Amino acid sequence: MIFLVMTIVLFVTIIAVTASDGTVQYLAEYKIEYFFYLLALWFLSYTADAVALLFFTKGTGEKISIMNSYRATAVKVYFNVITPFTAGGQPMMVYAMNSYGVPPGKGSSIVVTKLITVAIWNFIGAVTCLTFFRNLITTSNALNIVFFISGIFFTVGIGSGIIALLSPWFQHKFGKCLTFLGSKVRLIKDPKKAEEFINKEAFLTRKSFKEYFSRKGFAFFTLGCLANLVMYTSHVSIMLLLLKGFGIEFGLLEGIVKSAVLIFSLSFVPVPAGLLGGEASYWIIFNQMISDDIKGIIVLMWRLGLQFLTAGIGGIVTARHFSKAMKDTNEIKELEPAKILLKEGEINE
Repeated sequence: MIFLVMTIVLFVTIIAVTASDGTVQYLAEYKIEYFFYLLALWFLSYTADAVALLFFTKGTGEKISIMNSYRATAVKVYFNVITPFTAGGQPMMVYAMNSYGVPPGKGSSIVVTKLITVAIWNFIGAVTCLTFFRNLITTSNALNIVFFISGIFFTVGIGSGIIALLSPWFQHKFGKCLTFLGSKVRLIKDPKKAEEFINKEAFLTRKSFKEYFSRKGFAFFTLGCLANLVMYTSHVSIMLLLLKGFGIEFGLLEGIVKSAVLIFSLSFVPVPAGLLGGEASYWIIFNQMISDDIKGIIVLMWRLGLQFLTAGIGGIVTARHFSKAMKDTNEIKELEPAKILLKEGEINE
């Protein structure tokens, strides 16, 4: 609810500040077919994300249906959007996959592997742009350097994720550190038991990750990586499609570079969905390319295609899931007195 209010307030403010007579003129001239192209591109990115999950799951020997892949993917995006640093998406995806029959240990391996491959594509795209086409991002050299330094930190993050998957020692130390911190803030009542559970799940995660290097597993791993590349390419293309729809002239290379760096910048904003920070990066990167009259409209449509449409589906799936879980819990509670009476009857007999 807080996130929803934040989002509405932010975009109402942006539209109110940027709207003018020129905005109406731009909207009147907008090529309506590009709106349907935008929806098609969003669905392509959503499908590629779900198919990647399907392939990575099959690579570990587990099974998940394509519809459940869509559901788990939507849940991930929904919790990415409502949690800082998009930190809630991956744990909730593991939870969703567990409800669809994938064990948590394997689910963790699948989700982490998928996350790292997405991050690698994001990293390759951004670092290529920052290294070879820095002059196309902004006219401020200082800002370009800031983006470049961010890329270094991103590299460290990816490296840590890979080490976590390959090193039992790293996983063990991480488990000890996590349980220690959890006990200090009183989130974990039994640190020893929690550490044993984390180590067990870490072992299963590493074991299932190694299955990707079998002949069959590697084929699915490769297909999953390619599906993630399609998703990443779709995300980069959303902004280009919006610019085309509004008749904005731009060089293809410049548009790709700006869009790739914009998506990359969302990774470092410590608020849900990268709000404010993402919009600030958009304003800096596209300031000279887009008219002030339609900056607000374009960033709103960009957010819809990139995150909010999928997050909306994820919100519905989450609400239905927890509603069903609460109903099942209430039914069990209602049956408890009957079970007690039955037991008492058996005793009396």
